[in-house]
Amino acid sequence: MNVADLAIEAQMKAEQDHESRNVFAIEGTKLVIHKRTKINHFTQIYELDKEKITDGRSGPKHCMVSLRNPGCLDGLVLTTSMPTAQGQMHLVETRQLLDKGHVHAQELHLSNLTTGARCVTKRTWVRVAVTPLDQESVLQEMNLQP
Repeated sequence: MNVADLAIEAQMKAEQDHESRNVFAIEGTKLVIHKRTKINHFTQIYELDKEKITDGRSGPKHCMVSLRNPGCLDGLVLTTSMPTAQGQMHLVETRQLLDKGHVHAQELHLSNLTTGARCVTKRTWVRVAVTPLDQESVLQEMNLQP
């Protein structure tokens, strides 16, 4: 995908050396994803099943989040399309809870629609309890805290 090997190695090392936290919260049709890692520190907010268009470096970024199974909160699918310097990219990210909710699995299917290049990444995490700081941050983002 034309991603520098050094950047991939840096991401992997950061994930090994520093705790990564991803907190997901759904309230009605609103999804908040709170990411805290060595490299990333941000919050994303989506309306389920509604396209969200934001400005990207190379043009508009189109995203949509849906539950894997309607009415079931054990998985989601995030679809992203955007232009890049290497071509039109399309990403399908699937996240699912496994082992009675103790394991979080992520699968990333990245395609360059211009060149036809494809890449699949699979990762799993053992889930841990949400910290009070994470919970407070998510509630603030969802406007559920006074």
